[in-house]
Amino acid sequence: MLRFCFSIVLTLLNTLWIALFAYQRFGDTSSSPEIHTLNFQRHLLDLQSVDVKFRDGTSMYFEKTGSEWHMNAPIDWEAHPLVMDRFLQVLFGLKPEFIAKCASVTDLSKYGLDLPSCTIMLQTSDETYQLAVGEATDDGEETYLLIPETREIFSVNDELARFLKTPLEHWCFPYLLDLATLKTIALETVQQKVLLDRTGATWSLKLPLPVPIDTQKADALSQQLRYLTVERFLTAKEAQTYRQSFSGAEPMLRLILSDGKTTETLQLLLRENEPHTYIVQRNNDASLFLIKTETVDRLLHAPATLCKRMIFDLELSQIRQIACRRQGTRTVLRPLDKNEWERSVHTEAGAPVQTQKVSTACLQSLTDKLNMLCVKDFLPSAPDLTGKKQTELEITTSNGTLSATVYCDEDTAYVKLSNQPLWMQLTSFDPEIFQTYFEFSEDKTVWKFNSNERVVQVKLKSPFNKVVEPINSADYKDVPLAHLTADCWLEDKDLPTFPIDIYTLFITTENDAHIPKTYELTFSERIGGRFQIGGYAGKKFTFAPEWIDFLFRITHQKEQNNALRTFLNP
Repeated sequence: MLRFCFSIVLTLLNTLWIALFAYQRFGDTSSSPEIHTLNFQRHLLDLQSVDVKFRDGTSMYFEKTGSEWHMNAPIDWEAHPLVMDRFLQVLFGLKPEFIAKCASVTDLSKYGLDLPSCTIMLQTSDETYQLAVGEATDDGEETYLLIPETREIFSVNDELARFLKTPLEHWCFPYLLDLATLKTIALETVQQKVLLDRTGATWSLKLPLPVPIDTQKADALSQQLRYLTVERFLTAKEAQTYRQSFSGAEPMLRLILSDGKTTETLQLLLRENEPHTYIVQRNNDASLFLIKTETVDRLLHAPATLCKRMIFDLELSQIRQIACRRQGTRTVLRPLDKNEWERSVHTEAGAPVQTQKVSTACLQSLTDKLNMLCVKDFLPSAPDLTGKKQTELEITTSNGTLSATVYCDEDTAYVKLSNQPLWMQLTSFDPEIFQTYFEFSEDKTVWKFNSNERVVQVKLKSPFNKVVEPINSADYKDVPLAHLTADCWLEDKDLPTFPIDIYTLFITTENDAHIPKTYELTFSERIGGRFQIGGYAGKKFTFAPEWIDFLFRITHQKEQNNALRTFLNP
């Protein structure tokens, strides 16, 4: 009986101990503050305005119209939509932990709320909510909020306090303009006006000179203007210093930009001793701000920075004819097929027309030289042409005909295009080299494949192997056939007397009817030297440079295939 009673007492004591432990562990709520949802968090989607007043006397005021936010103070500017969205996310994501209900200033000072870092007023369509934000704690992890209406103090993480300390520019739309594109760009100064206009995808320069401009350069400049960013806004004290300048007392730049519907006007005042730094006023707004950009300077010198320096942009495949008139002779170049052109010379005296076939490679070289002609300067009036030789060009392509007249002497060259009102000074022009394309020249063609032939086999006979060895390549069959030209012809008296090694190259072709034809080309090498002399059909000649390396490589067995691929697939 006694043992039974003792067991009952022991059981009661254990139960009491467990209950006491459970109370201490789970029943004491003072160690786990209550997580609240503040009233304003339920109404953030209906928020209409935000008024933030800082301890130093500055403030920010935002107002919402439709779905867009606008900053009304301290400047009149579009609010940054992403920053405002993030601000609302921070407010919505607050998880306030109730700390205390203050009864005196002493309670407020304990949490840094007697002089809060800022106060925020949130206005919905029918309610107003206020909260005061204290300084972050020493460890920087918490911030205290005060709800003035209820005198309740809450602890939150420091994200809100840090967010509110971001610079003013962070809250504003970063770009000066909110234009999707630009169609008109104008820059006015006391001395001149620069005007660019876009029609479709093409930009043109109207003022100060109708210079042909590079559309890609103009597009790049227009994009830079669209995305001009605010470096910082001037304080009220700084702005007061410049008010008189923007009232018209001093000359300044005026930048006018339009997308065809909306026009933005920026007045720019170059900041003293700070290159490419401007104080700007937009559309006569009260706010002044600072920008840094080199775009304004490039626009100011648009005839030089945007001009199209290349005179021609020719594709050989599109050229139908090139005619050149110089010193009483007119020379015409026109294509016969993909491998050959015809050069015909016509004289004013009525002499018979002379014709000569030239390779397409020669005309490609002429096209390259025409495309390399560059403008040094555009001239508002005709230059002095006294004593200068005249050359007239007429180039017909699949897109039309362009005429150009060149006047040059030893020092300078000028050109006037039929589709361009301005005279242009060229950077360089050698009339003698240029004229060689329009004069009859010695035919240096050694041999050439007909246009319907293709290589089917190549064999090499060398001094070291008397057996003709085929040079194998899988790339012969569909290779376009090349021309071989001599560097210069040789007479018997010009042939060397020292020992040379003779190689023979057998090139077999066939036409569309599979009829074969073999060309036999000999070439020689000085002992210990490089290839010097070639022979074909009884003629002797020195090789043009492009052949020397090819012939050198194919005599080395390990490089034969690579050499032939390089040569036969130019």
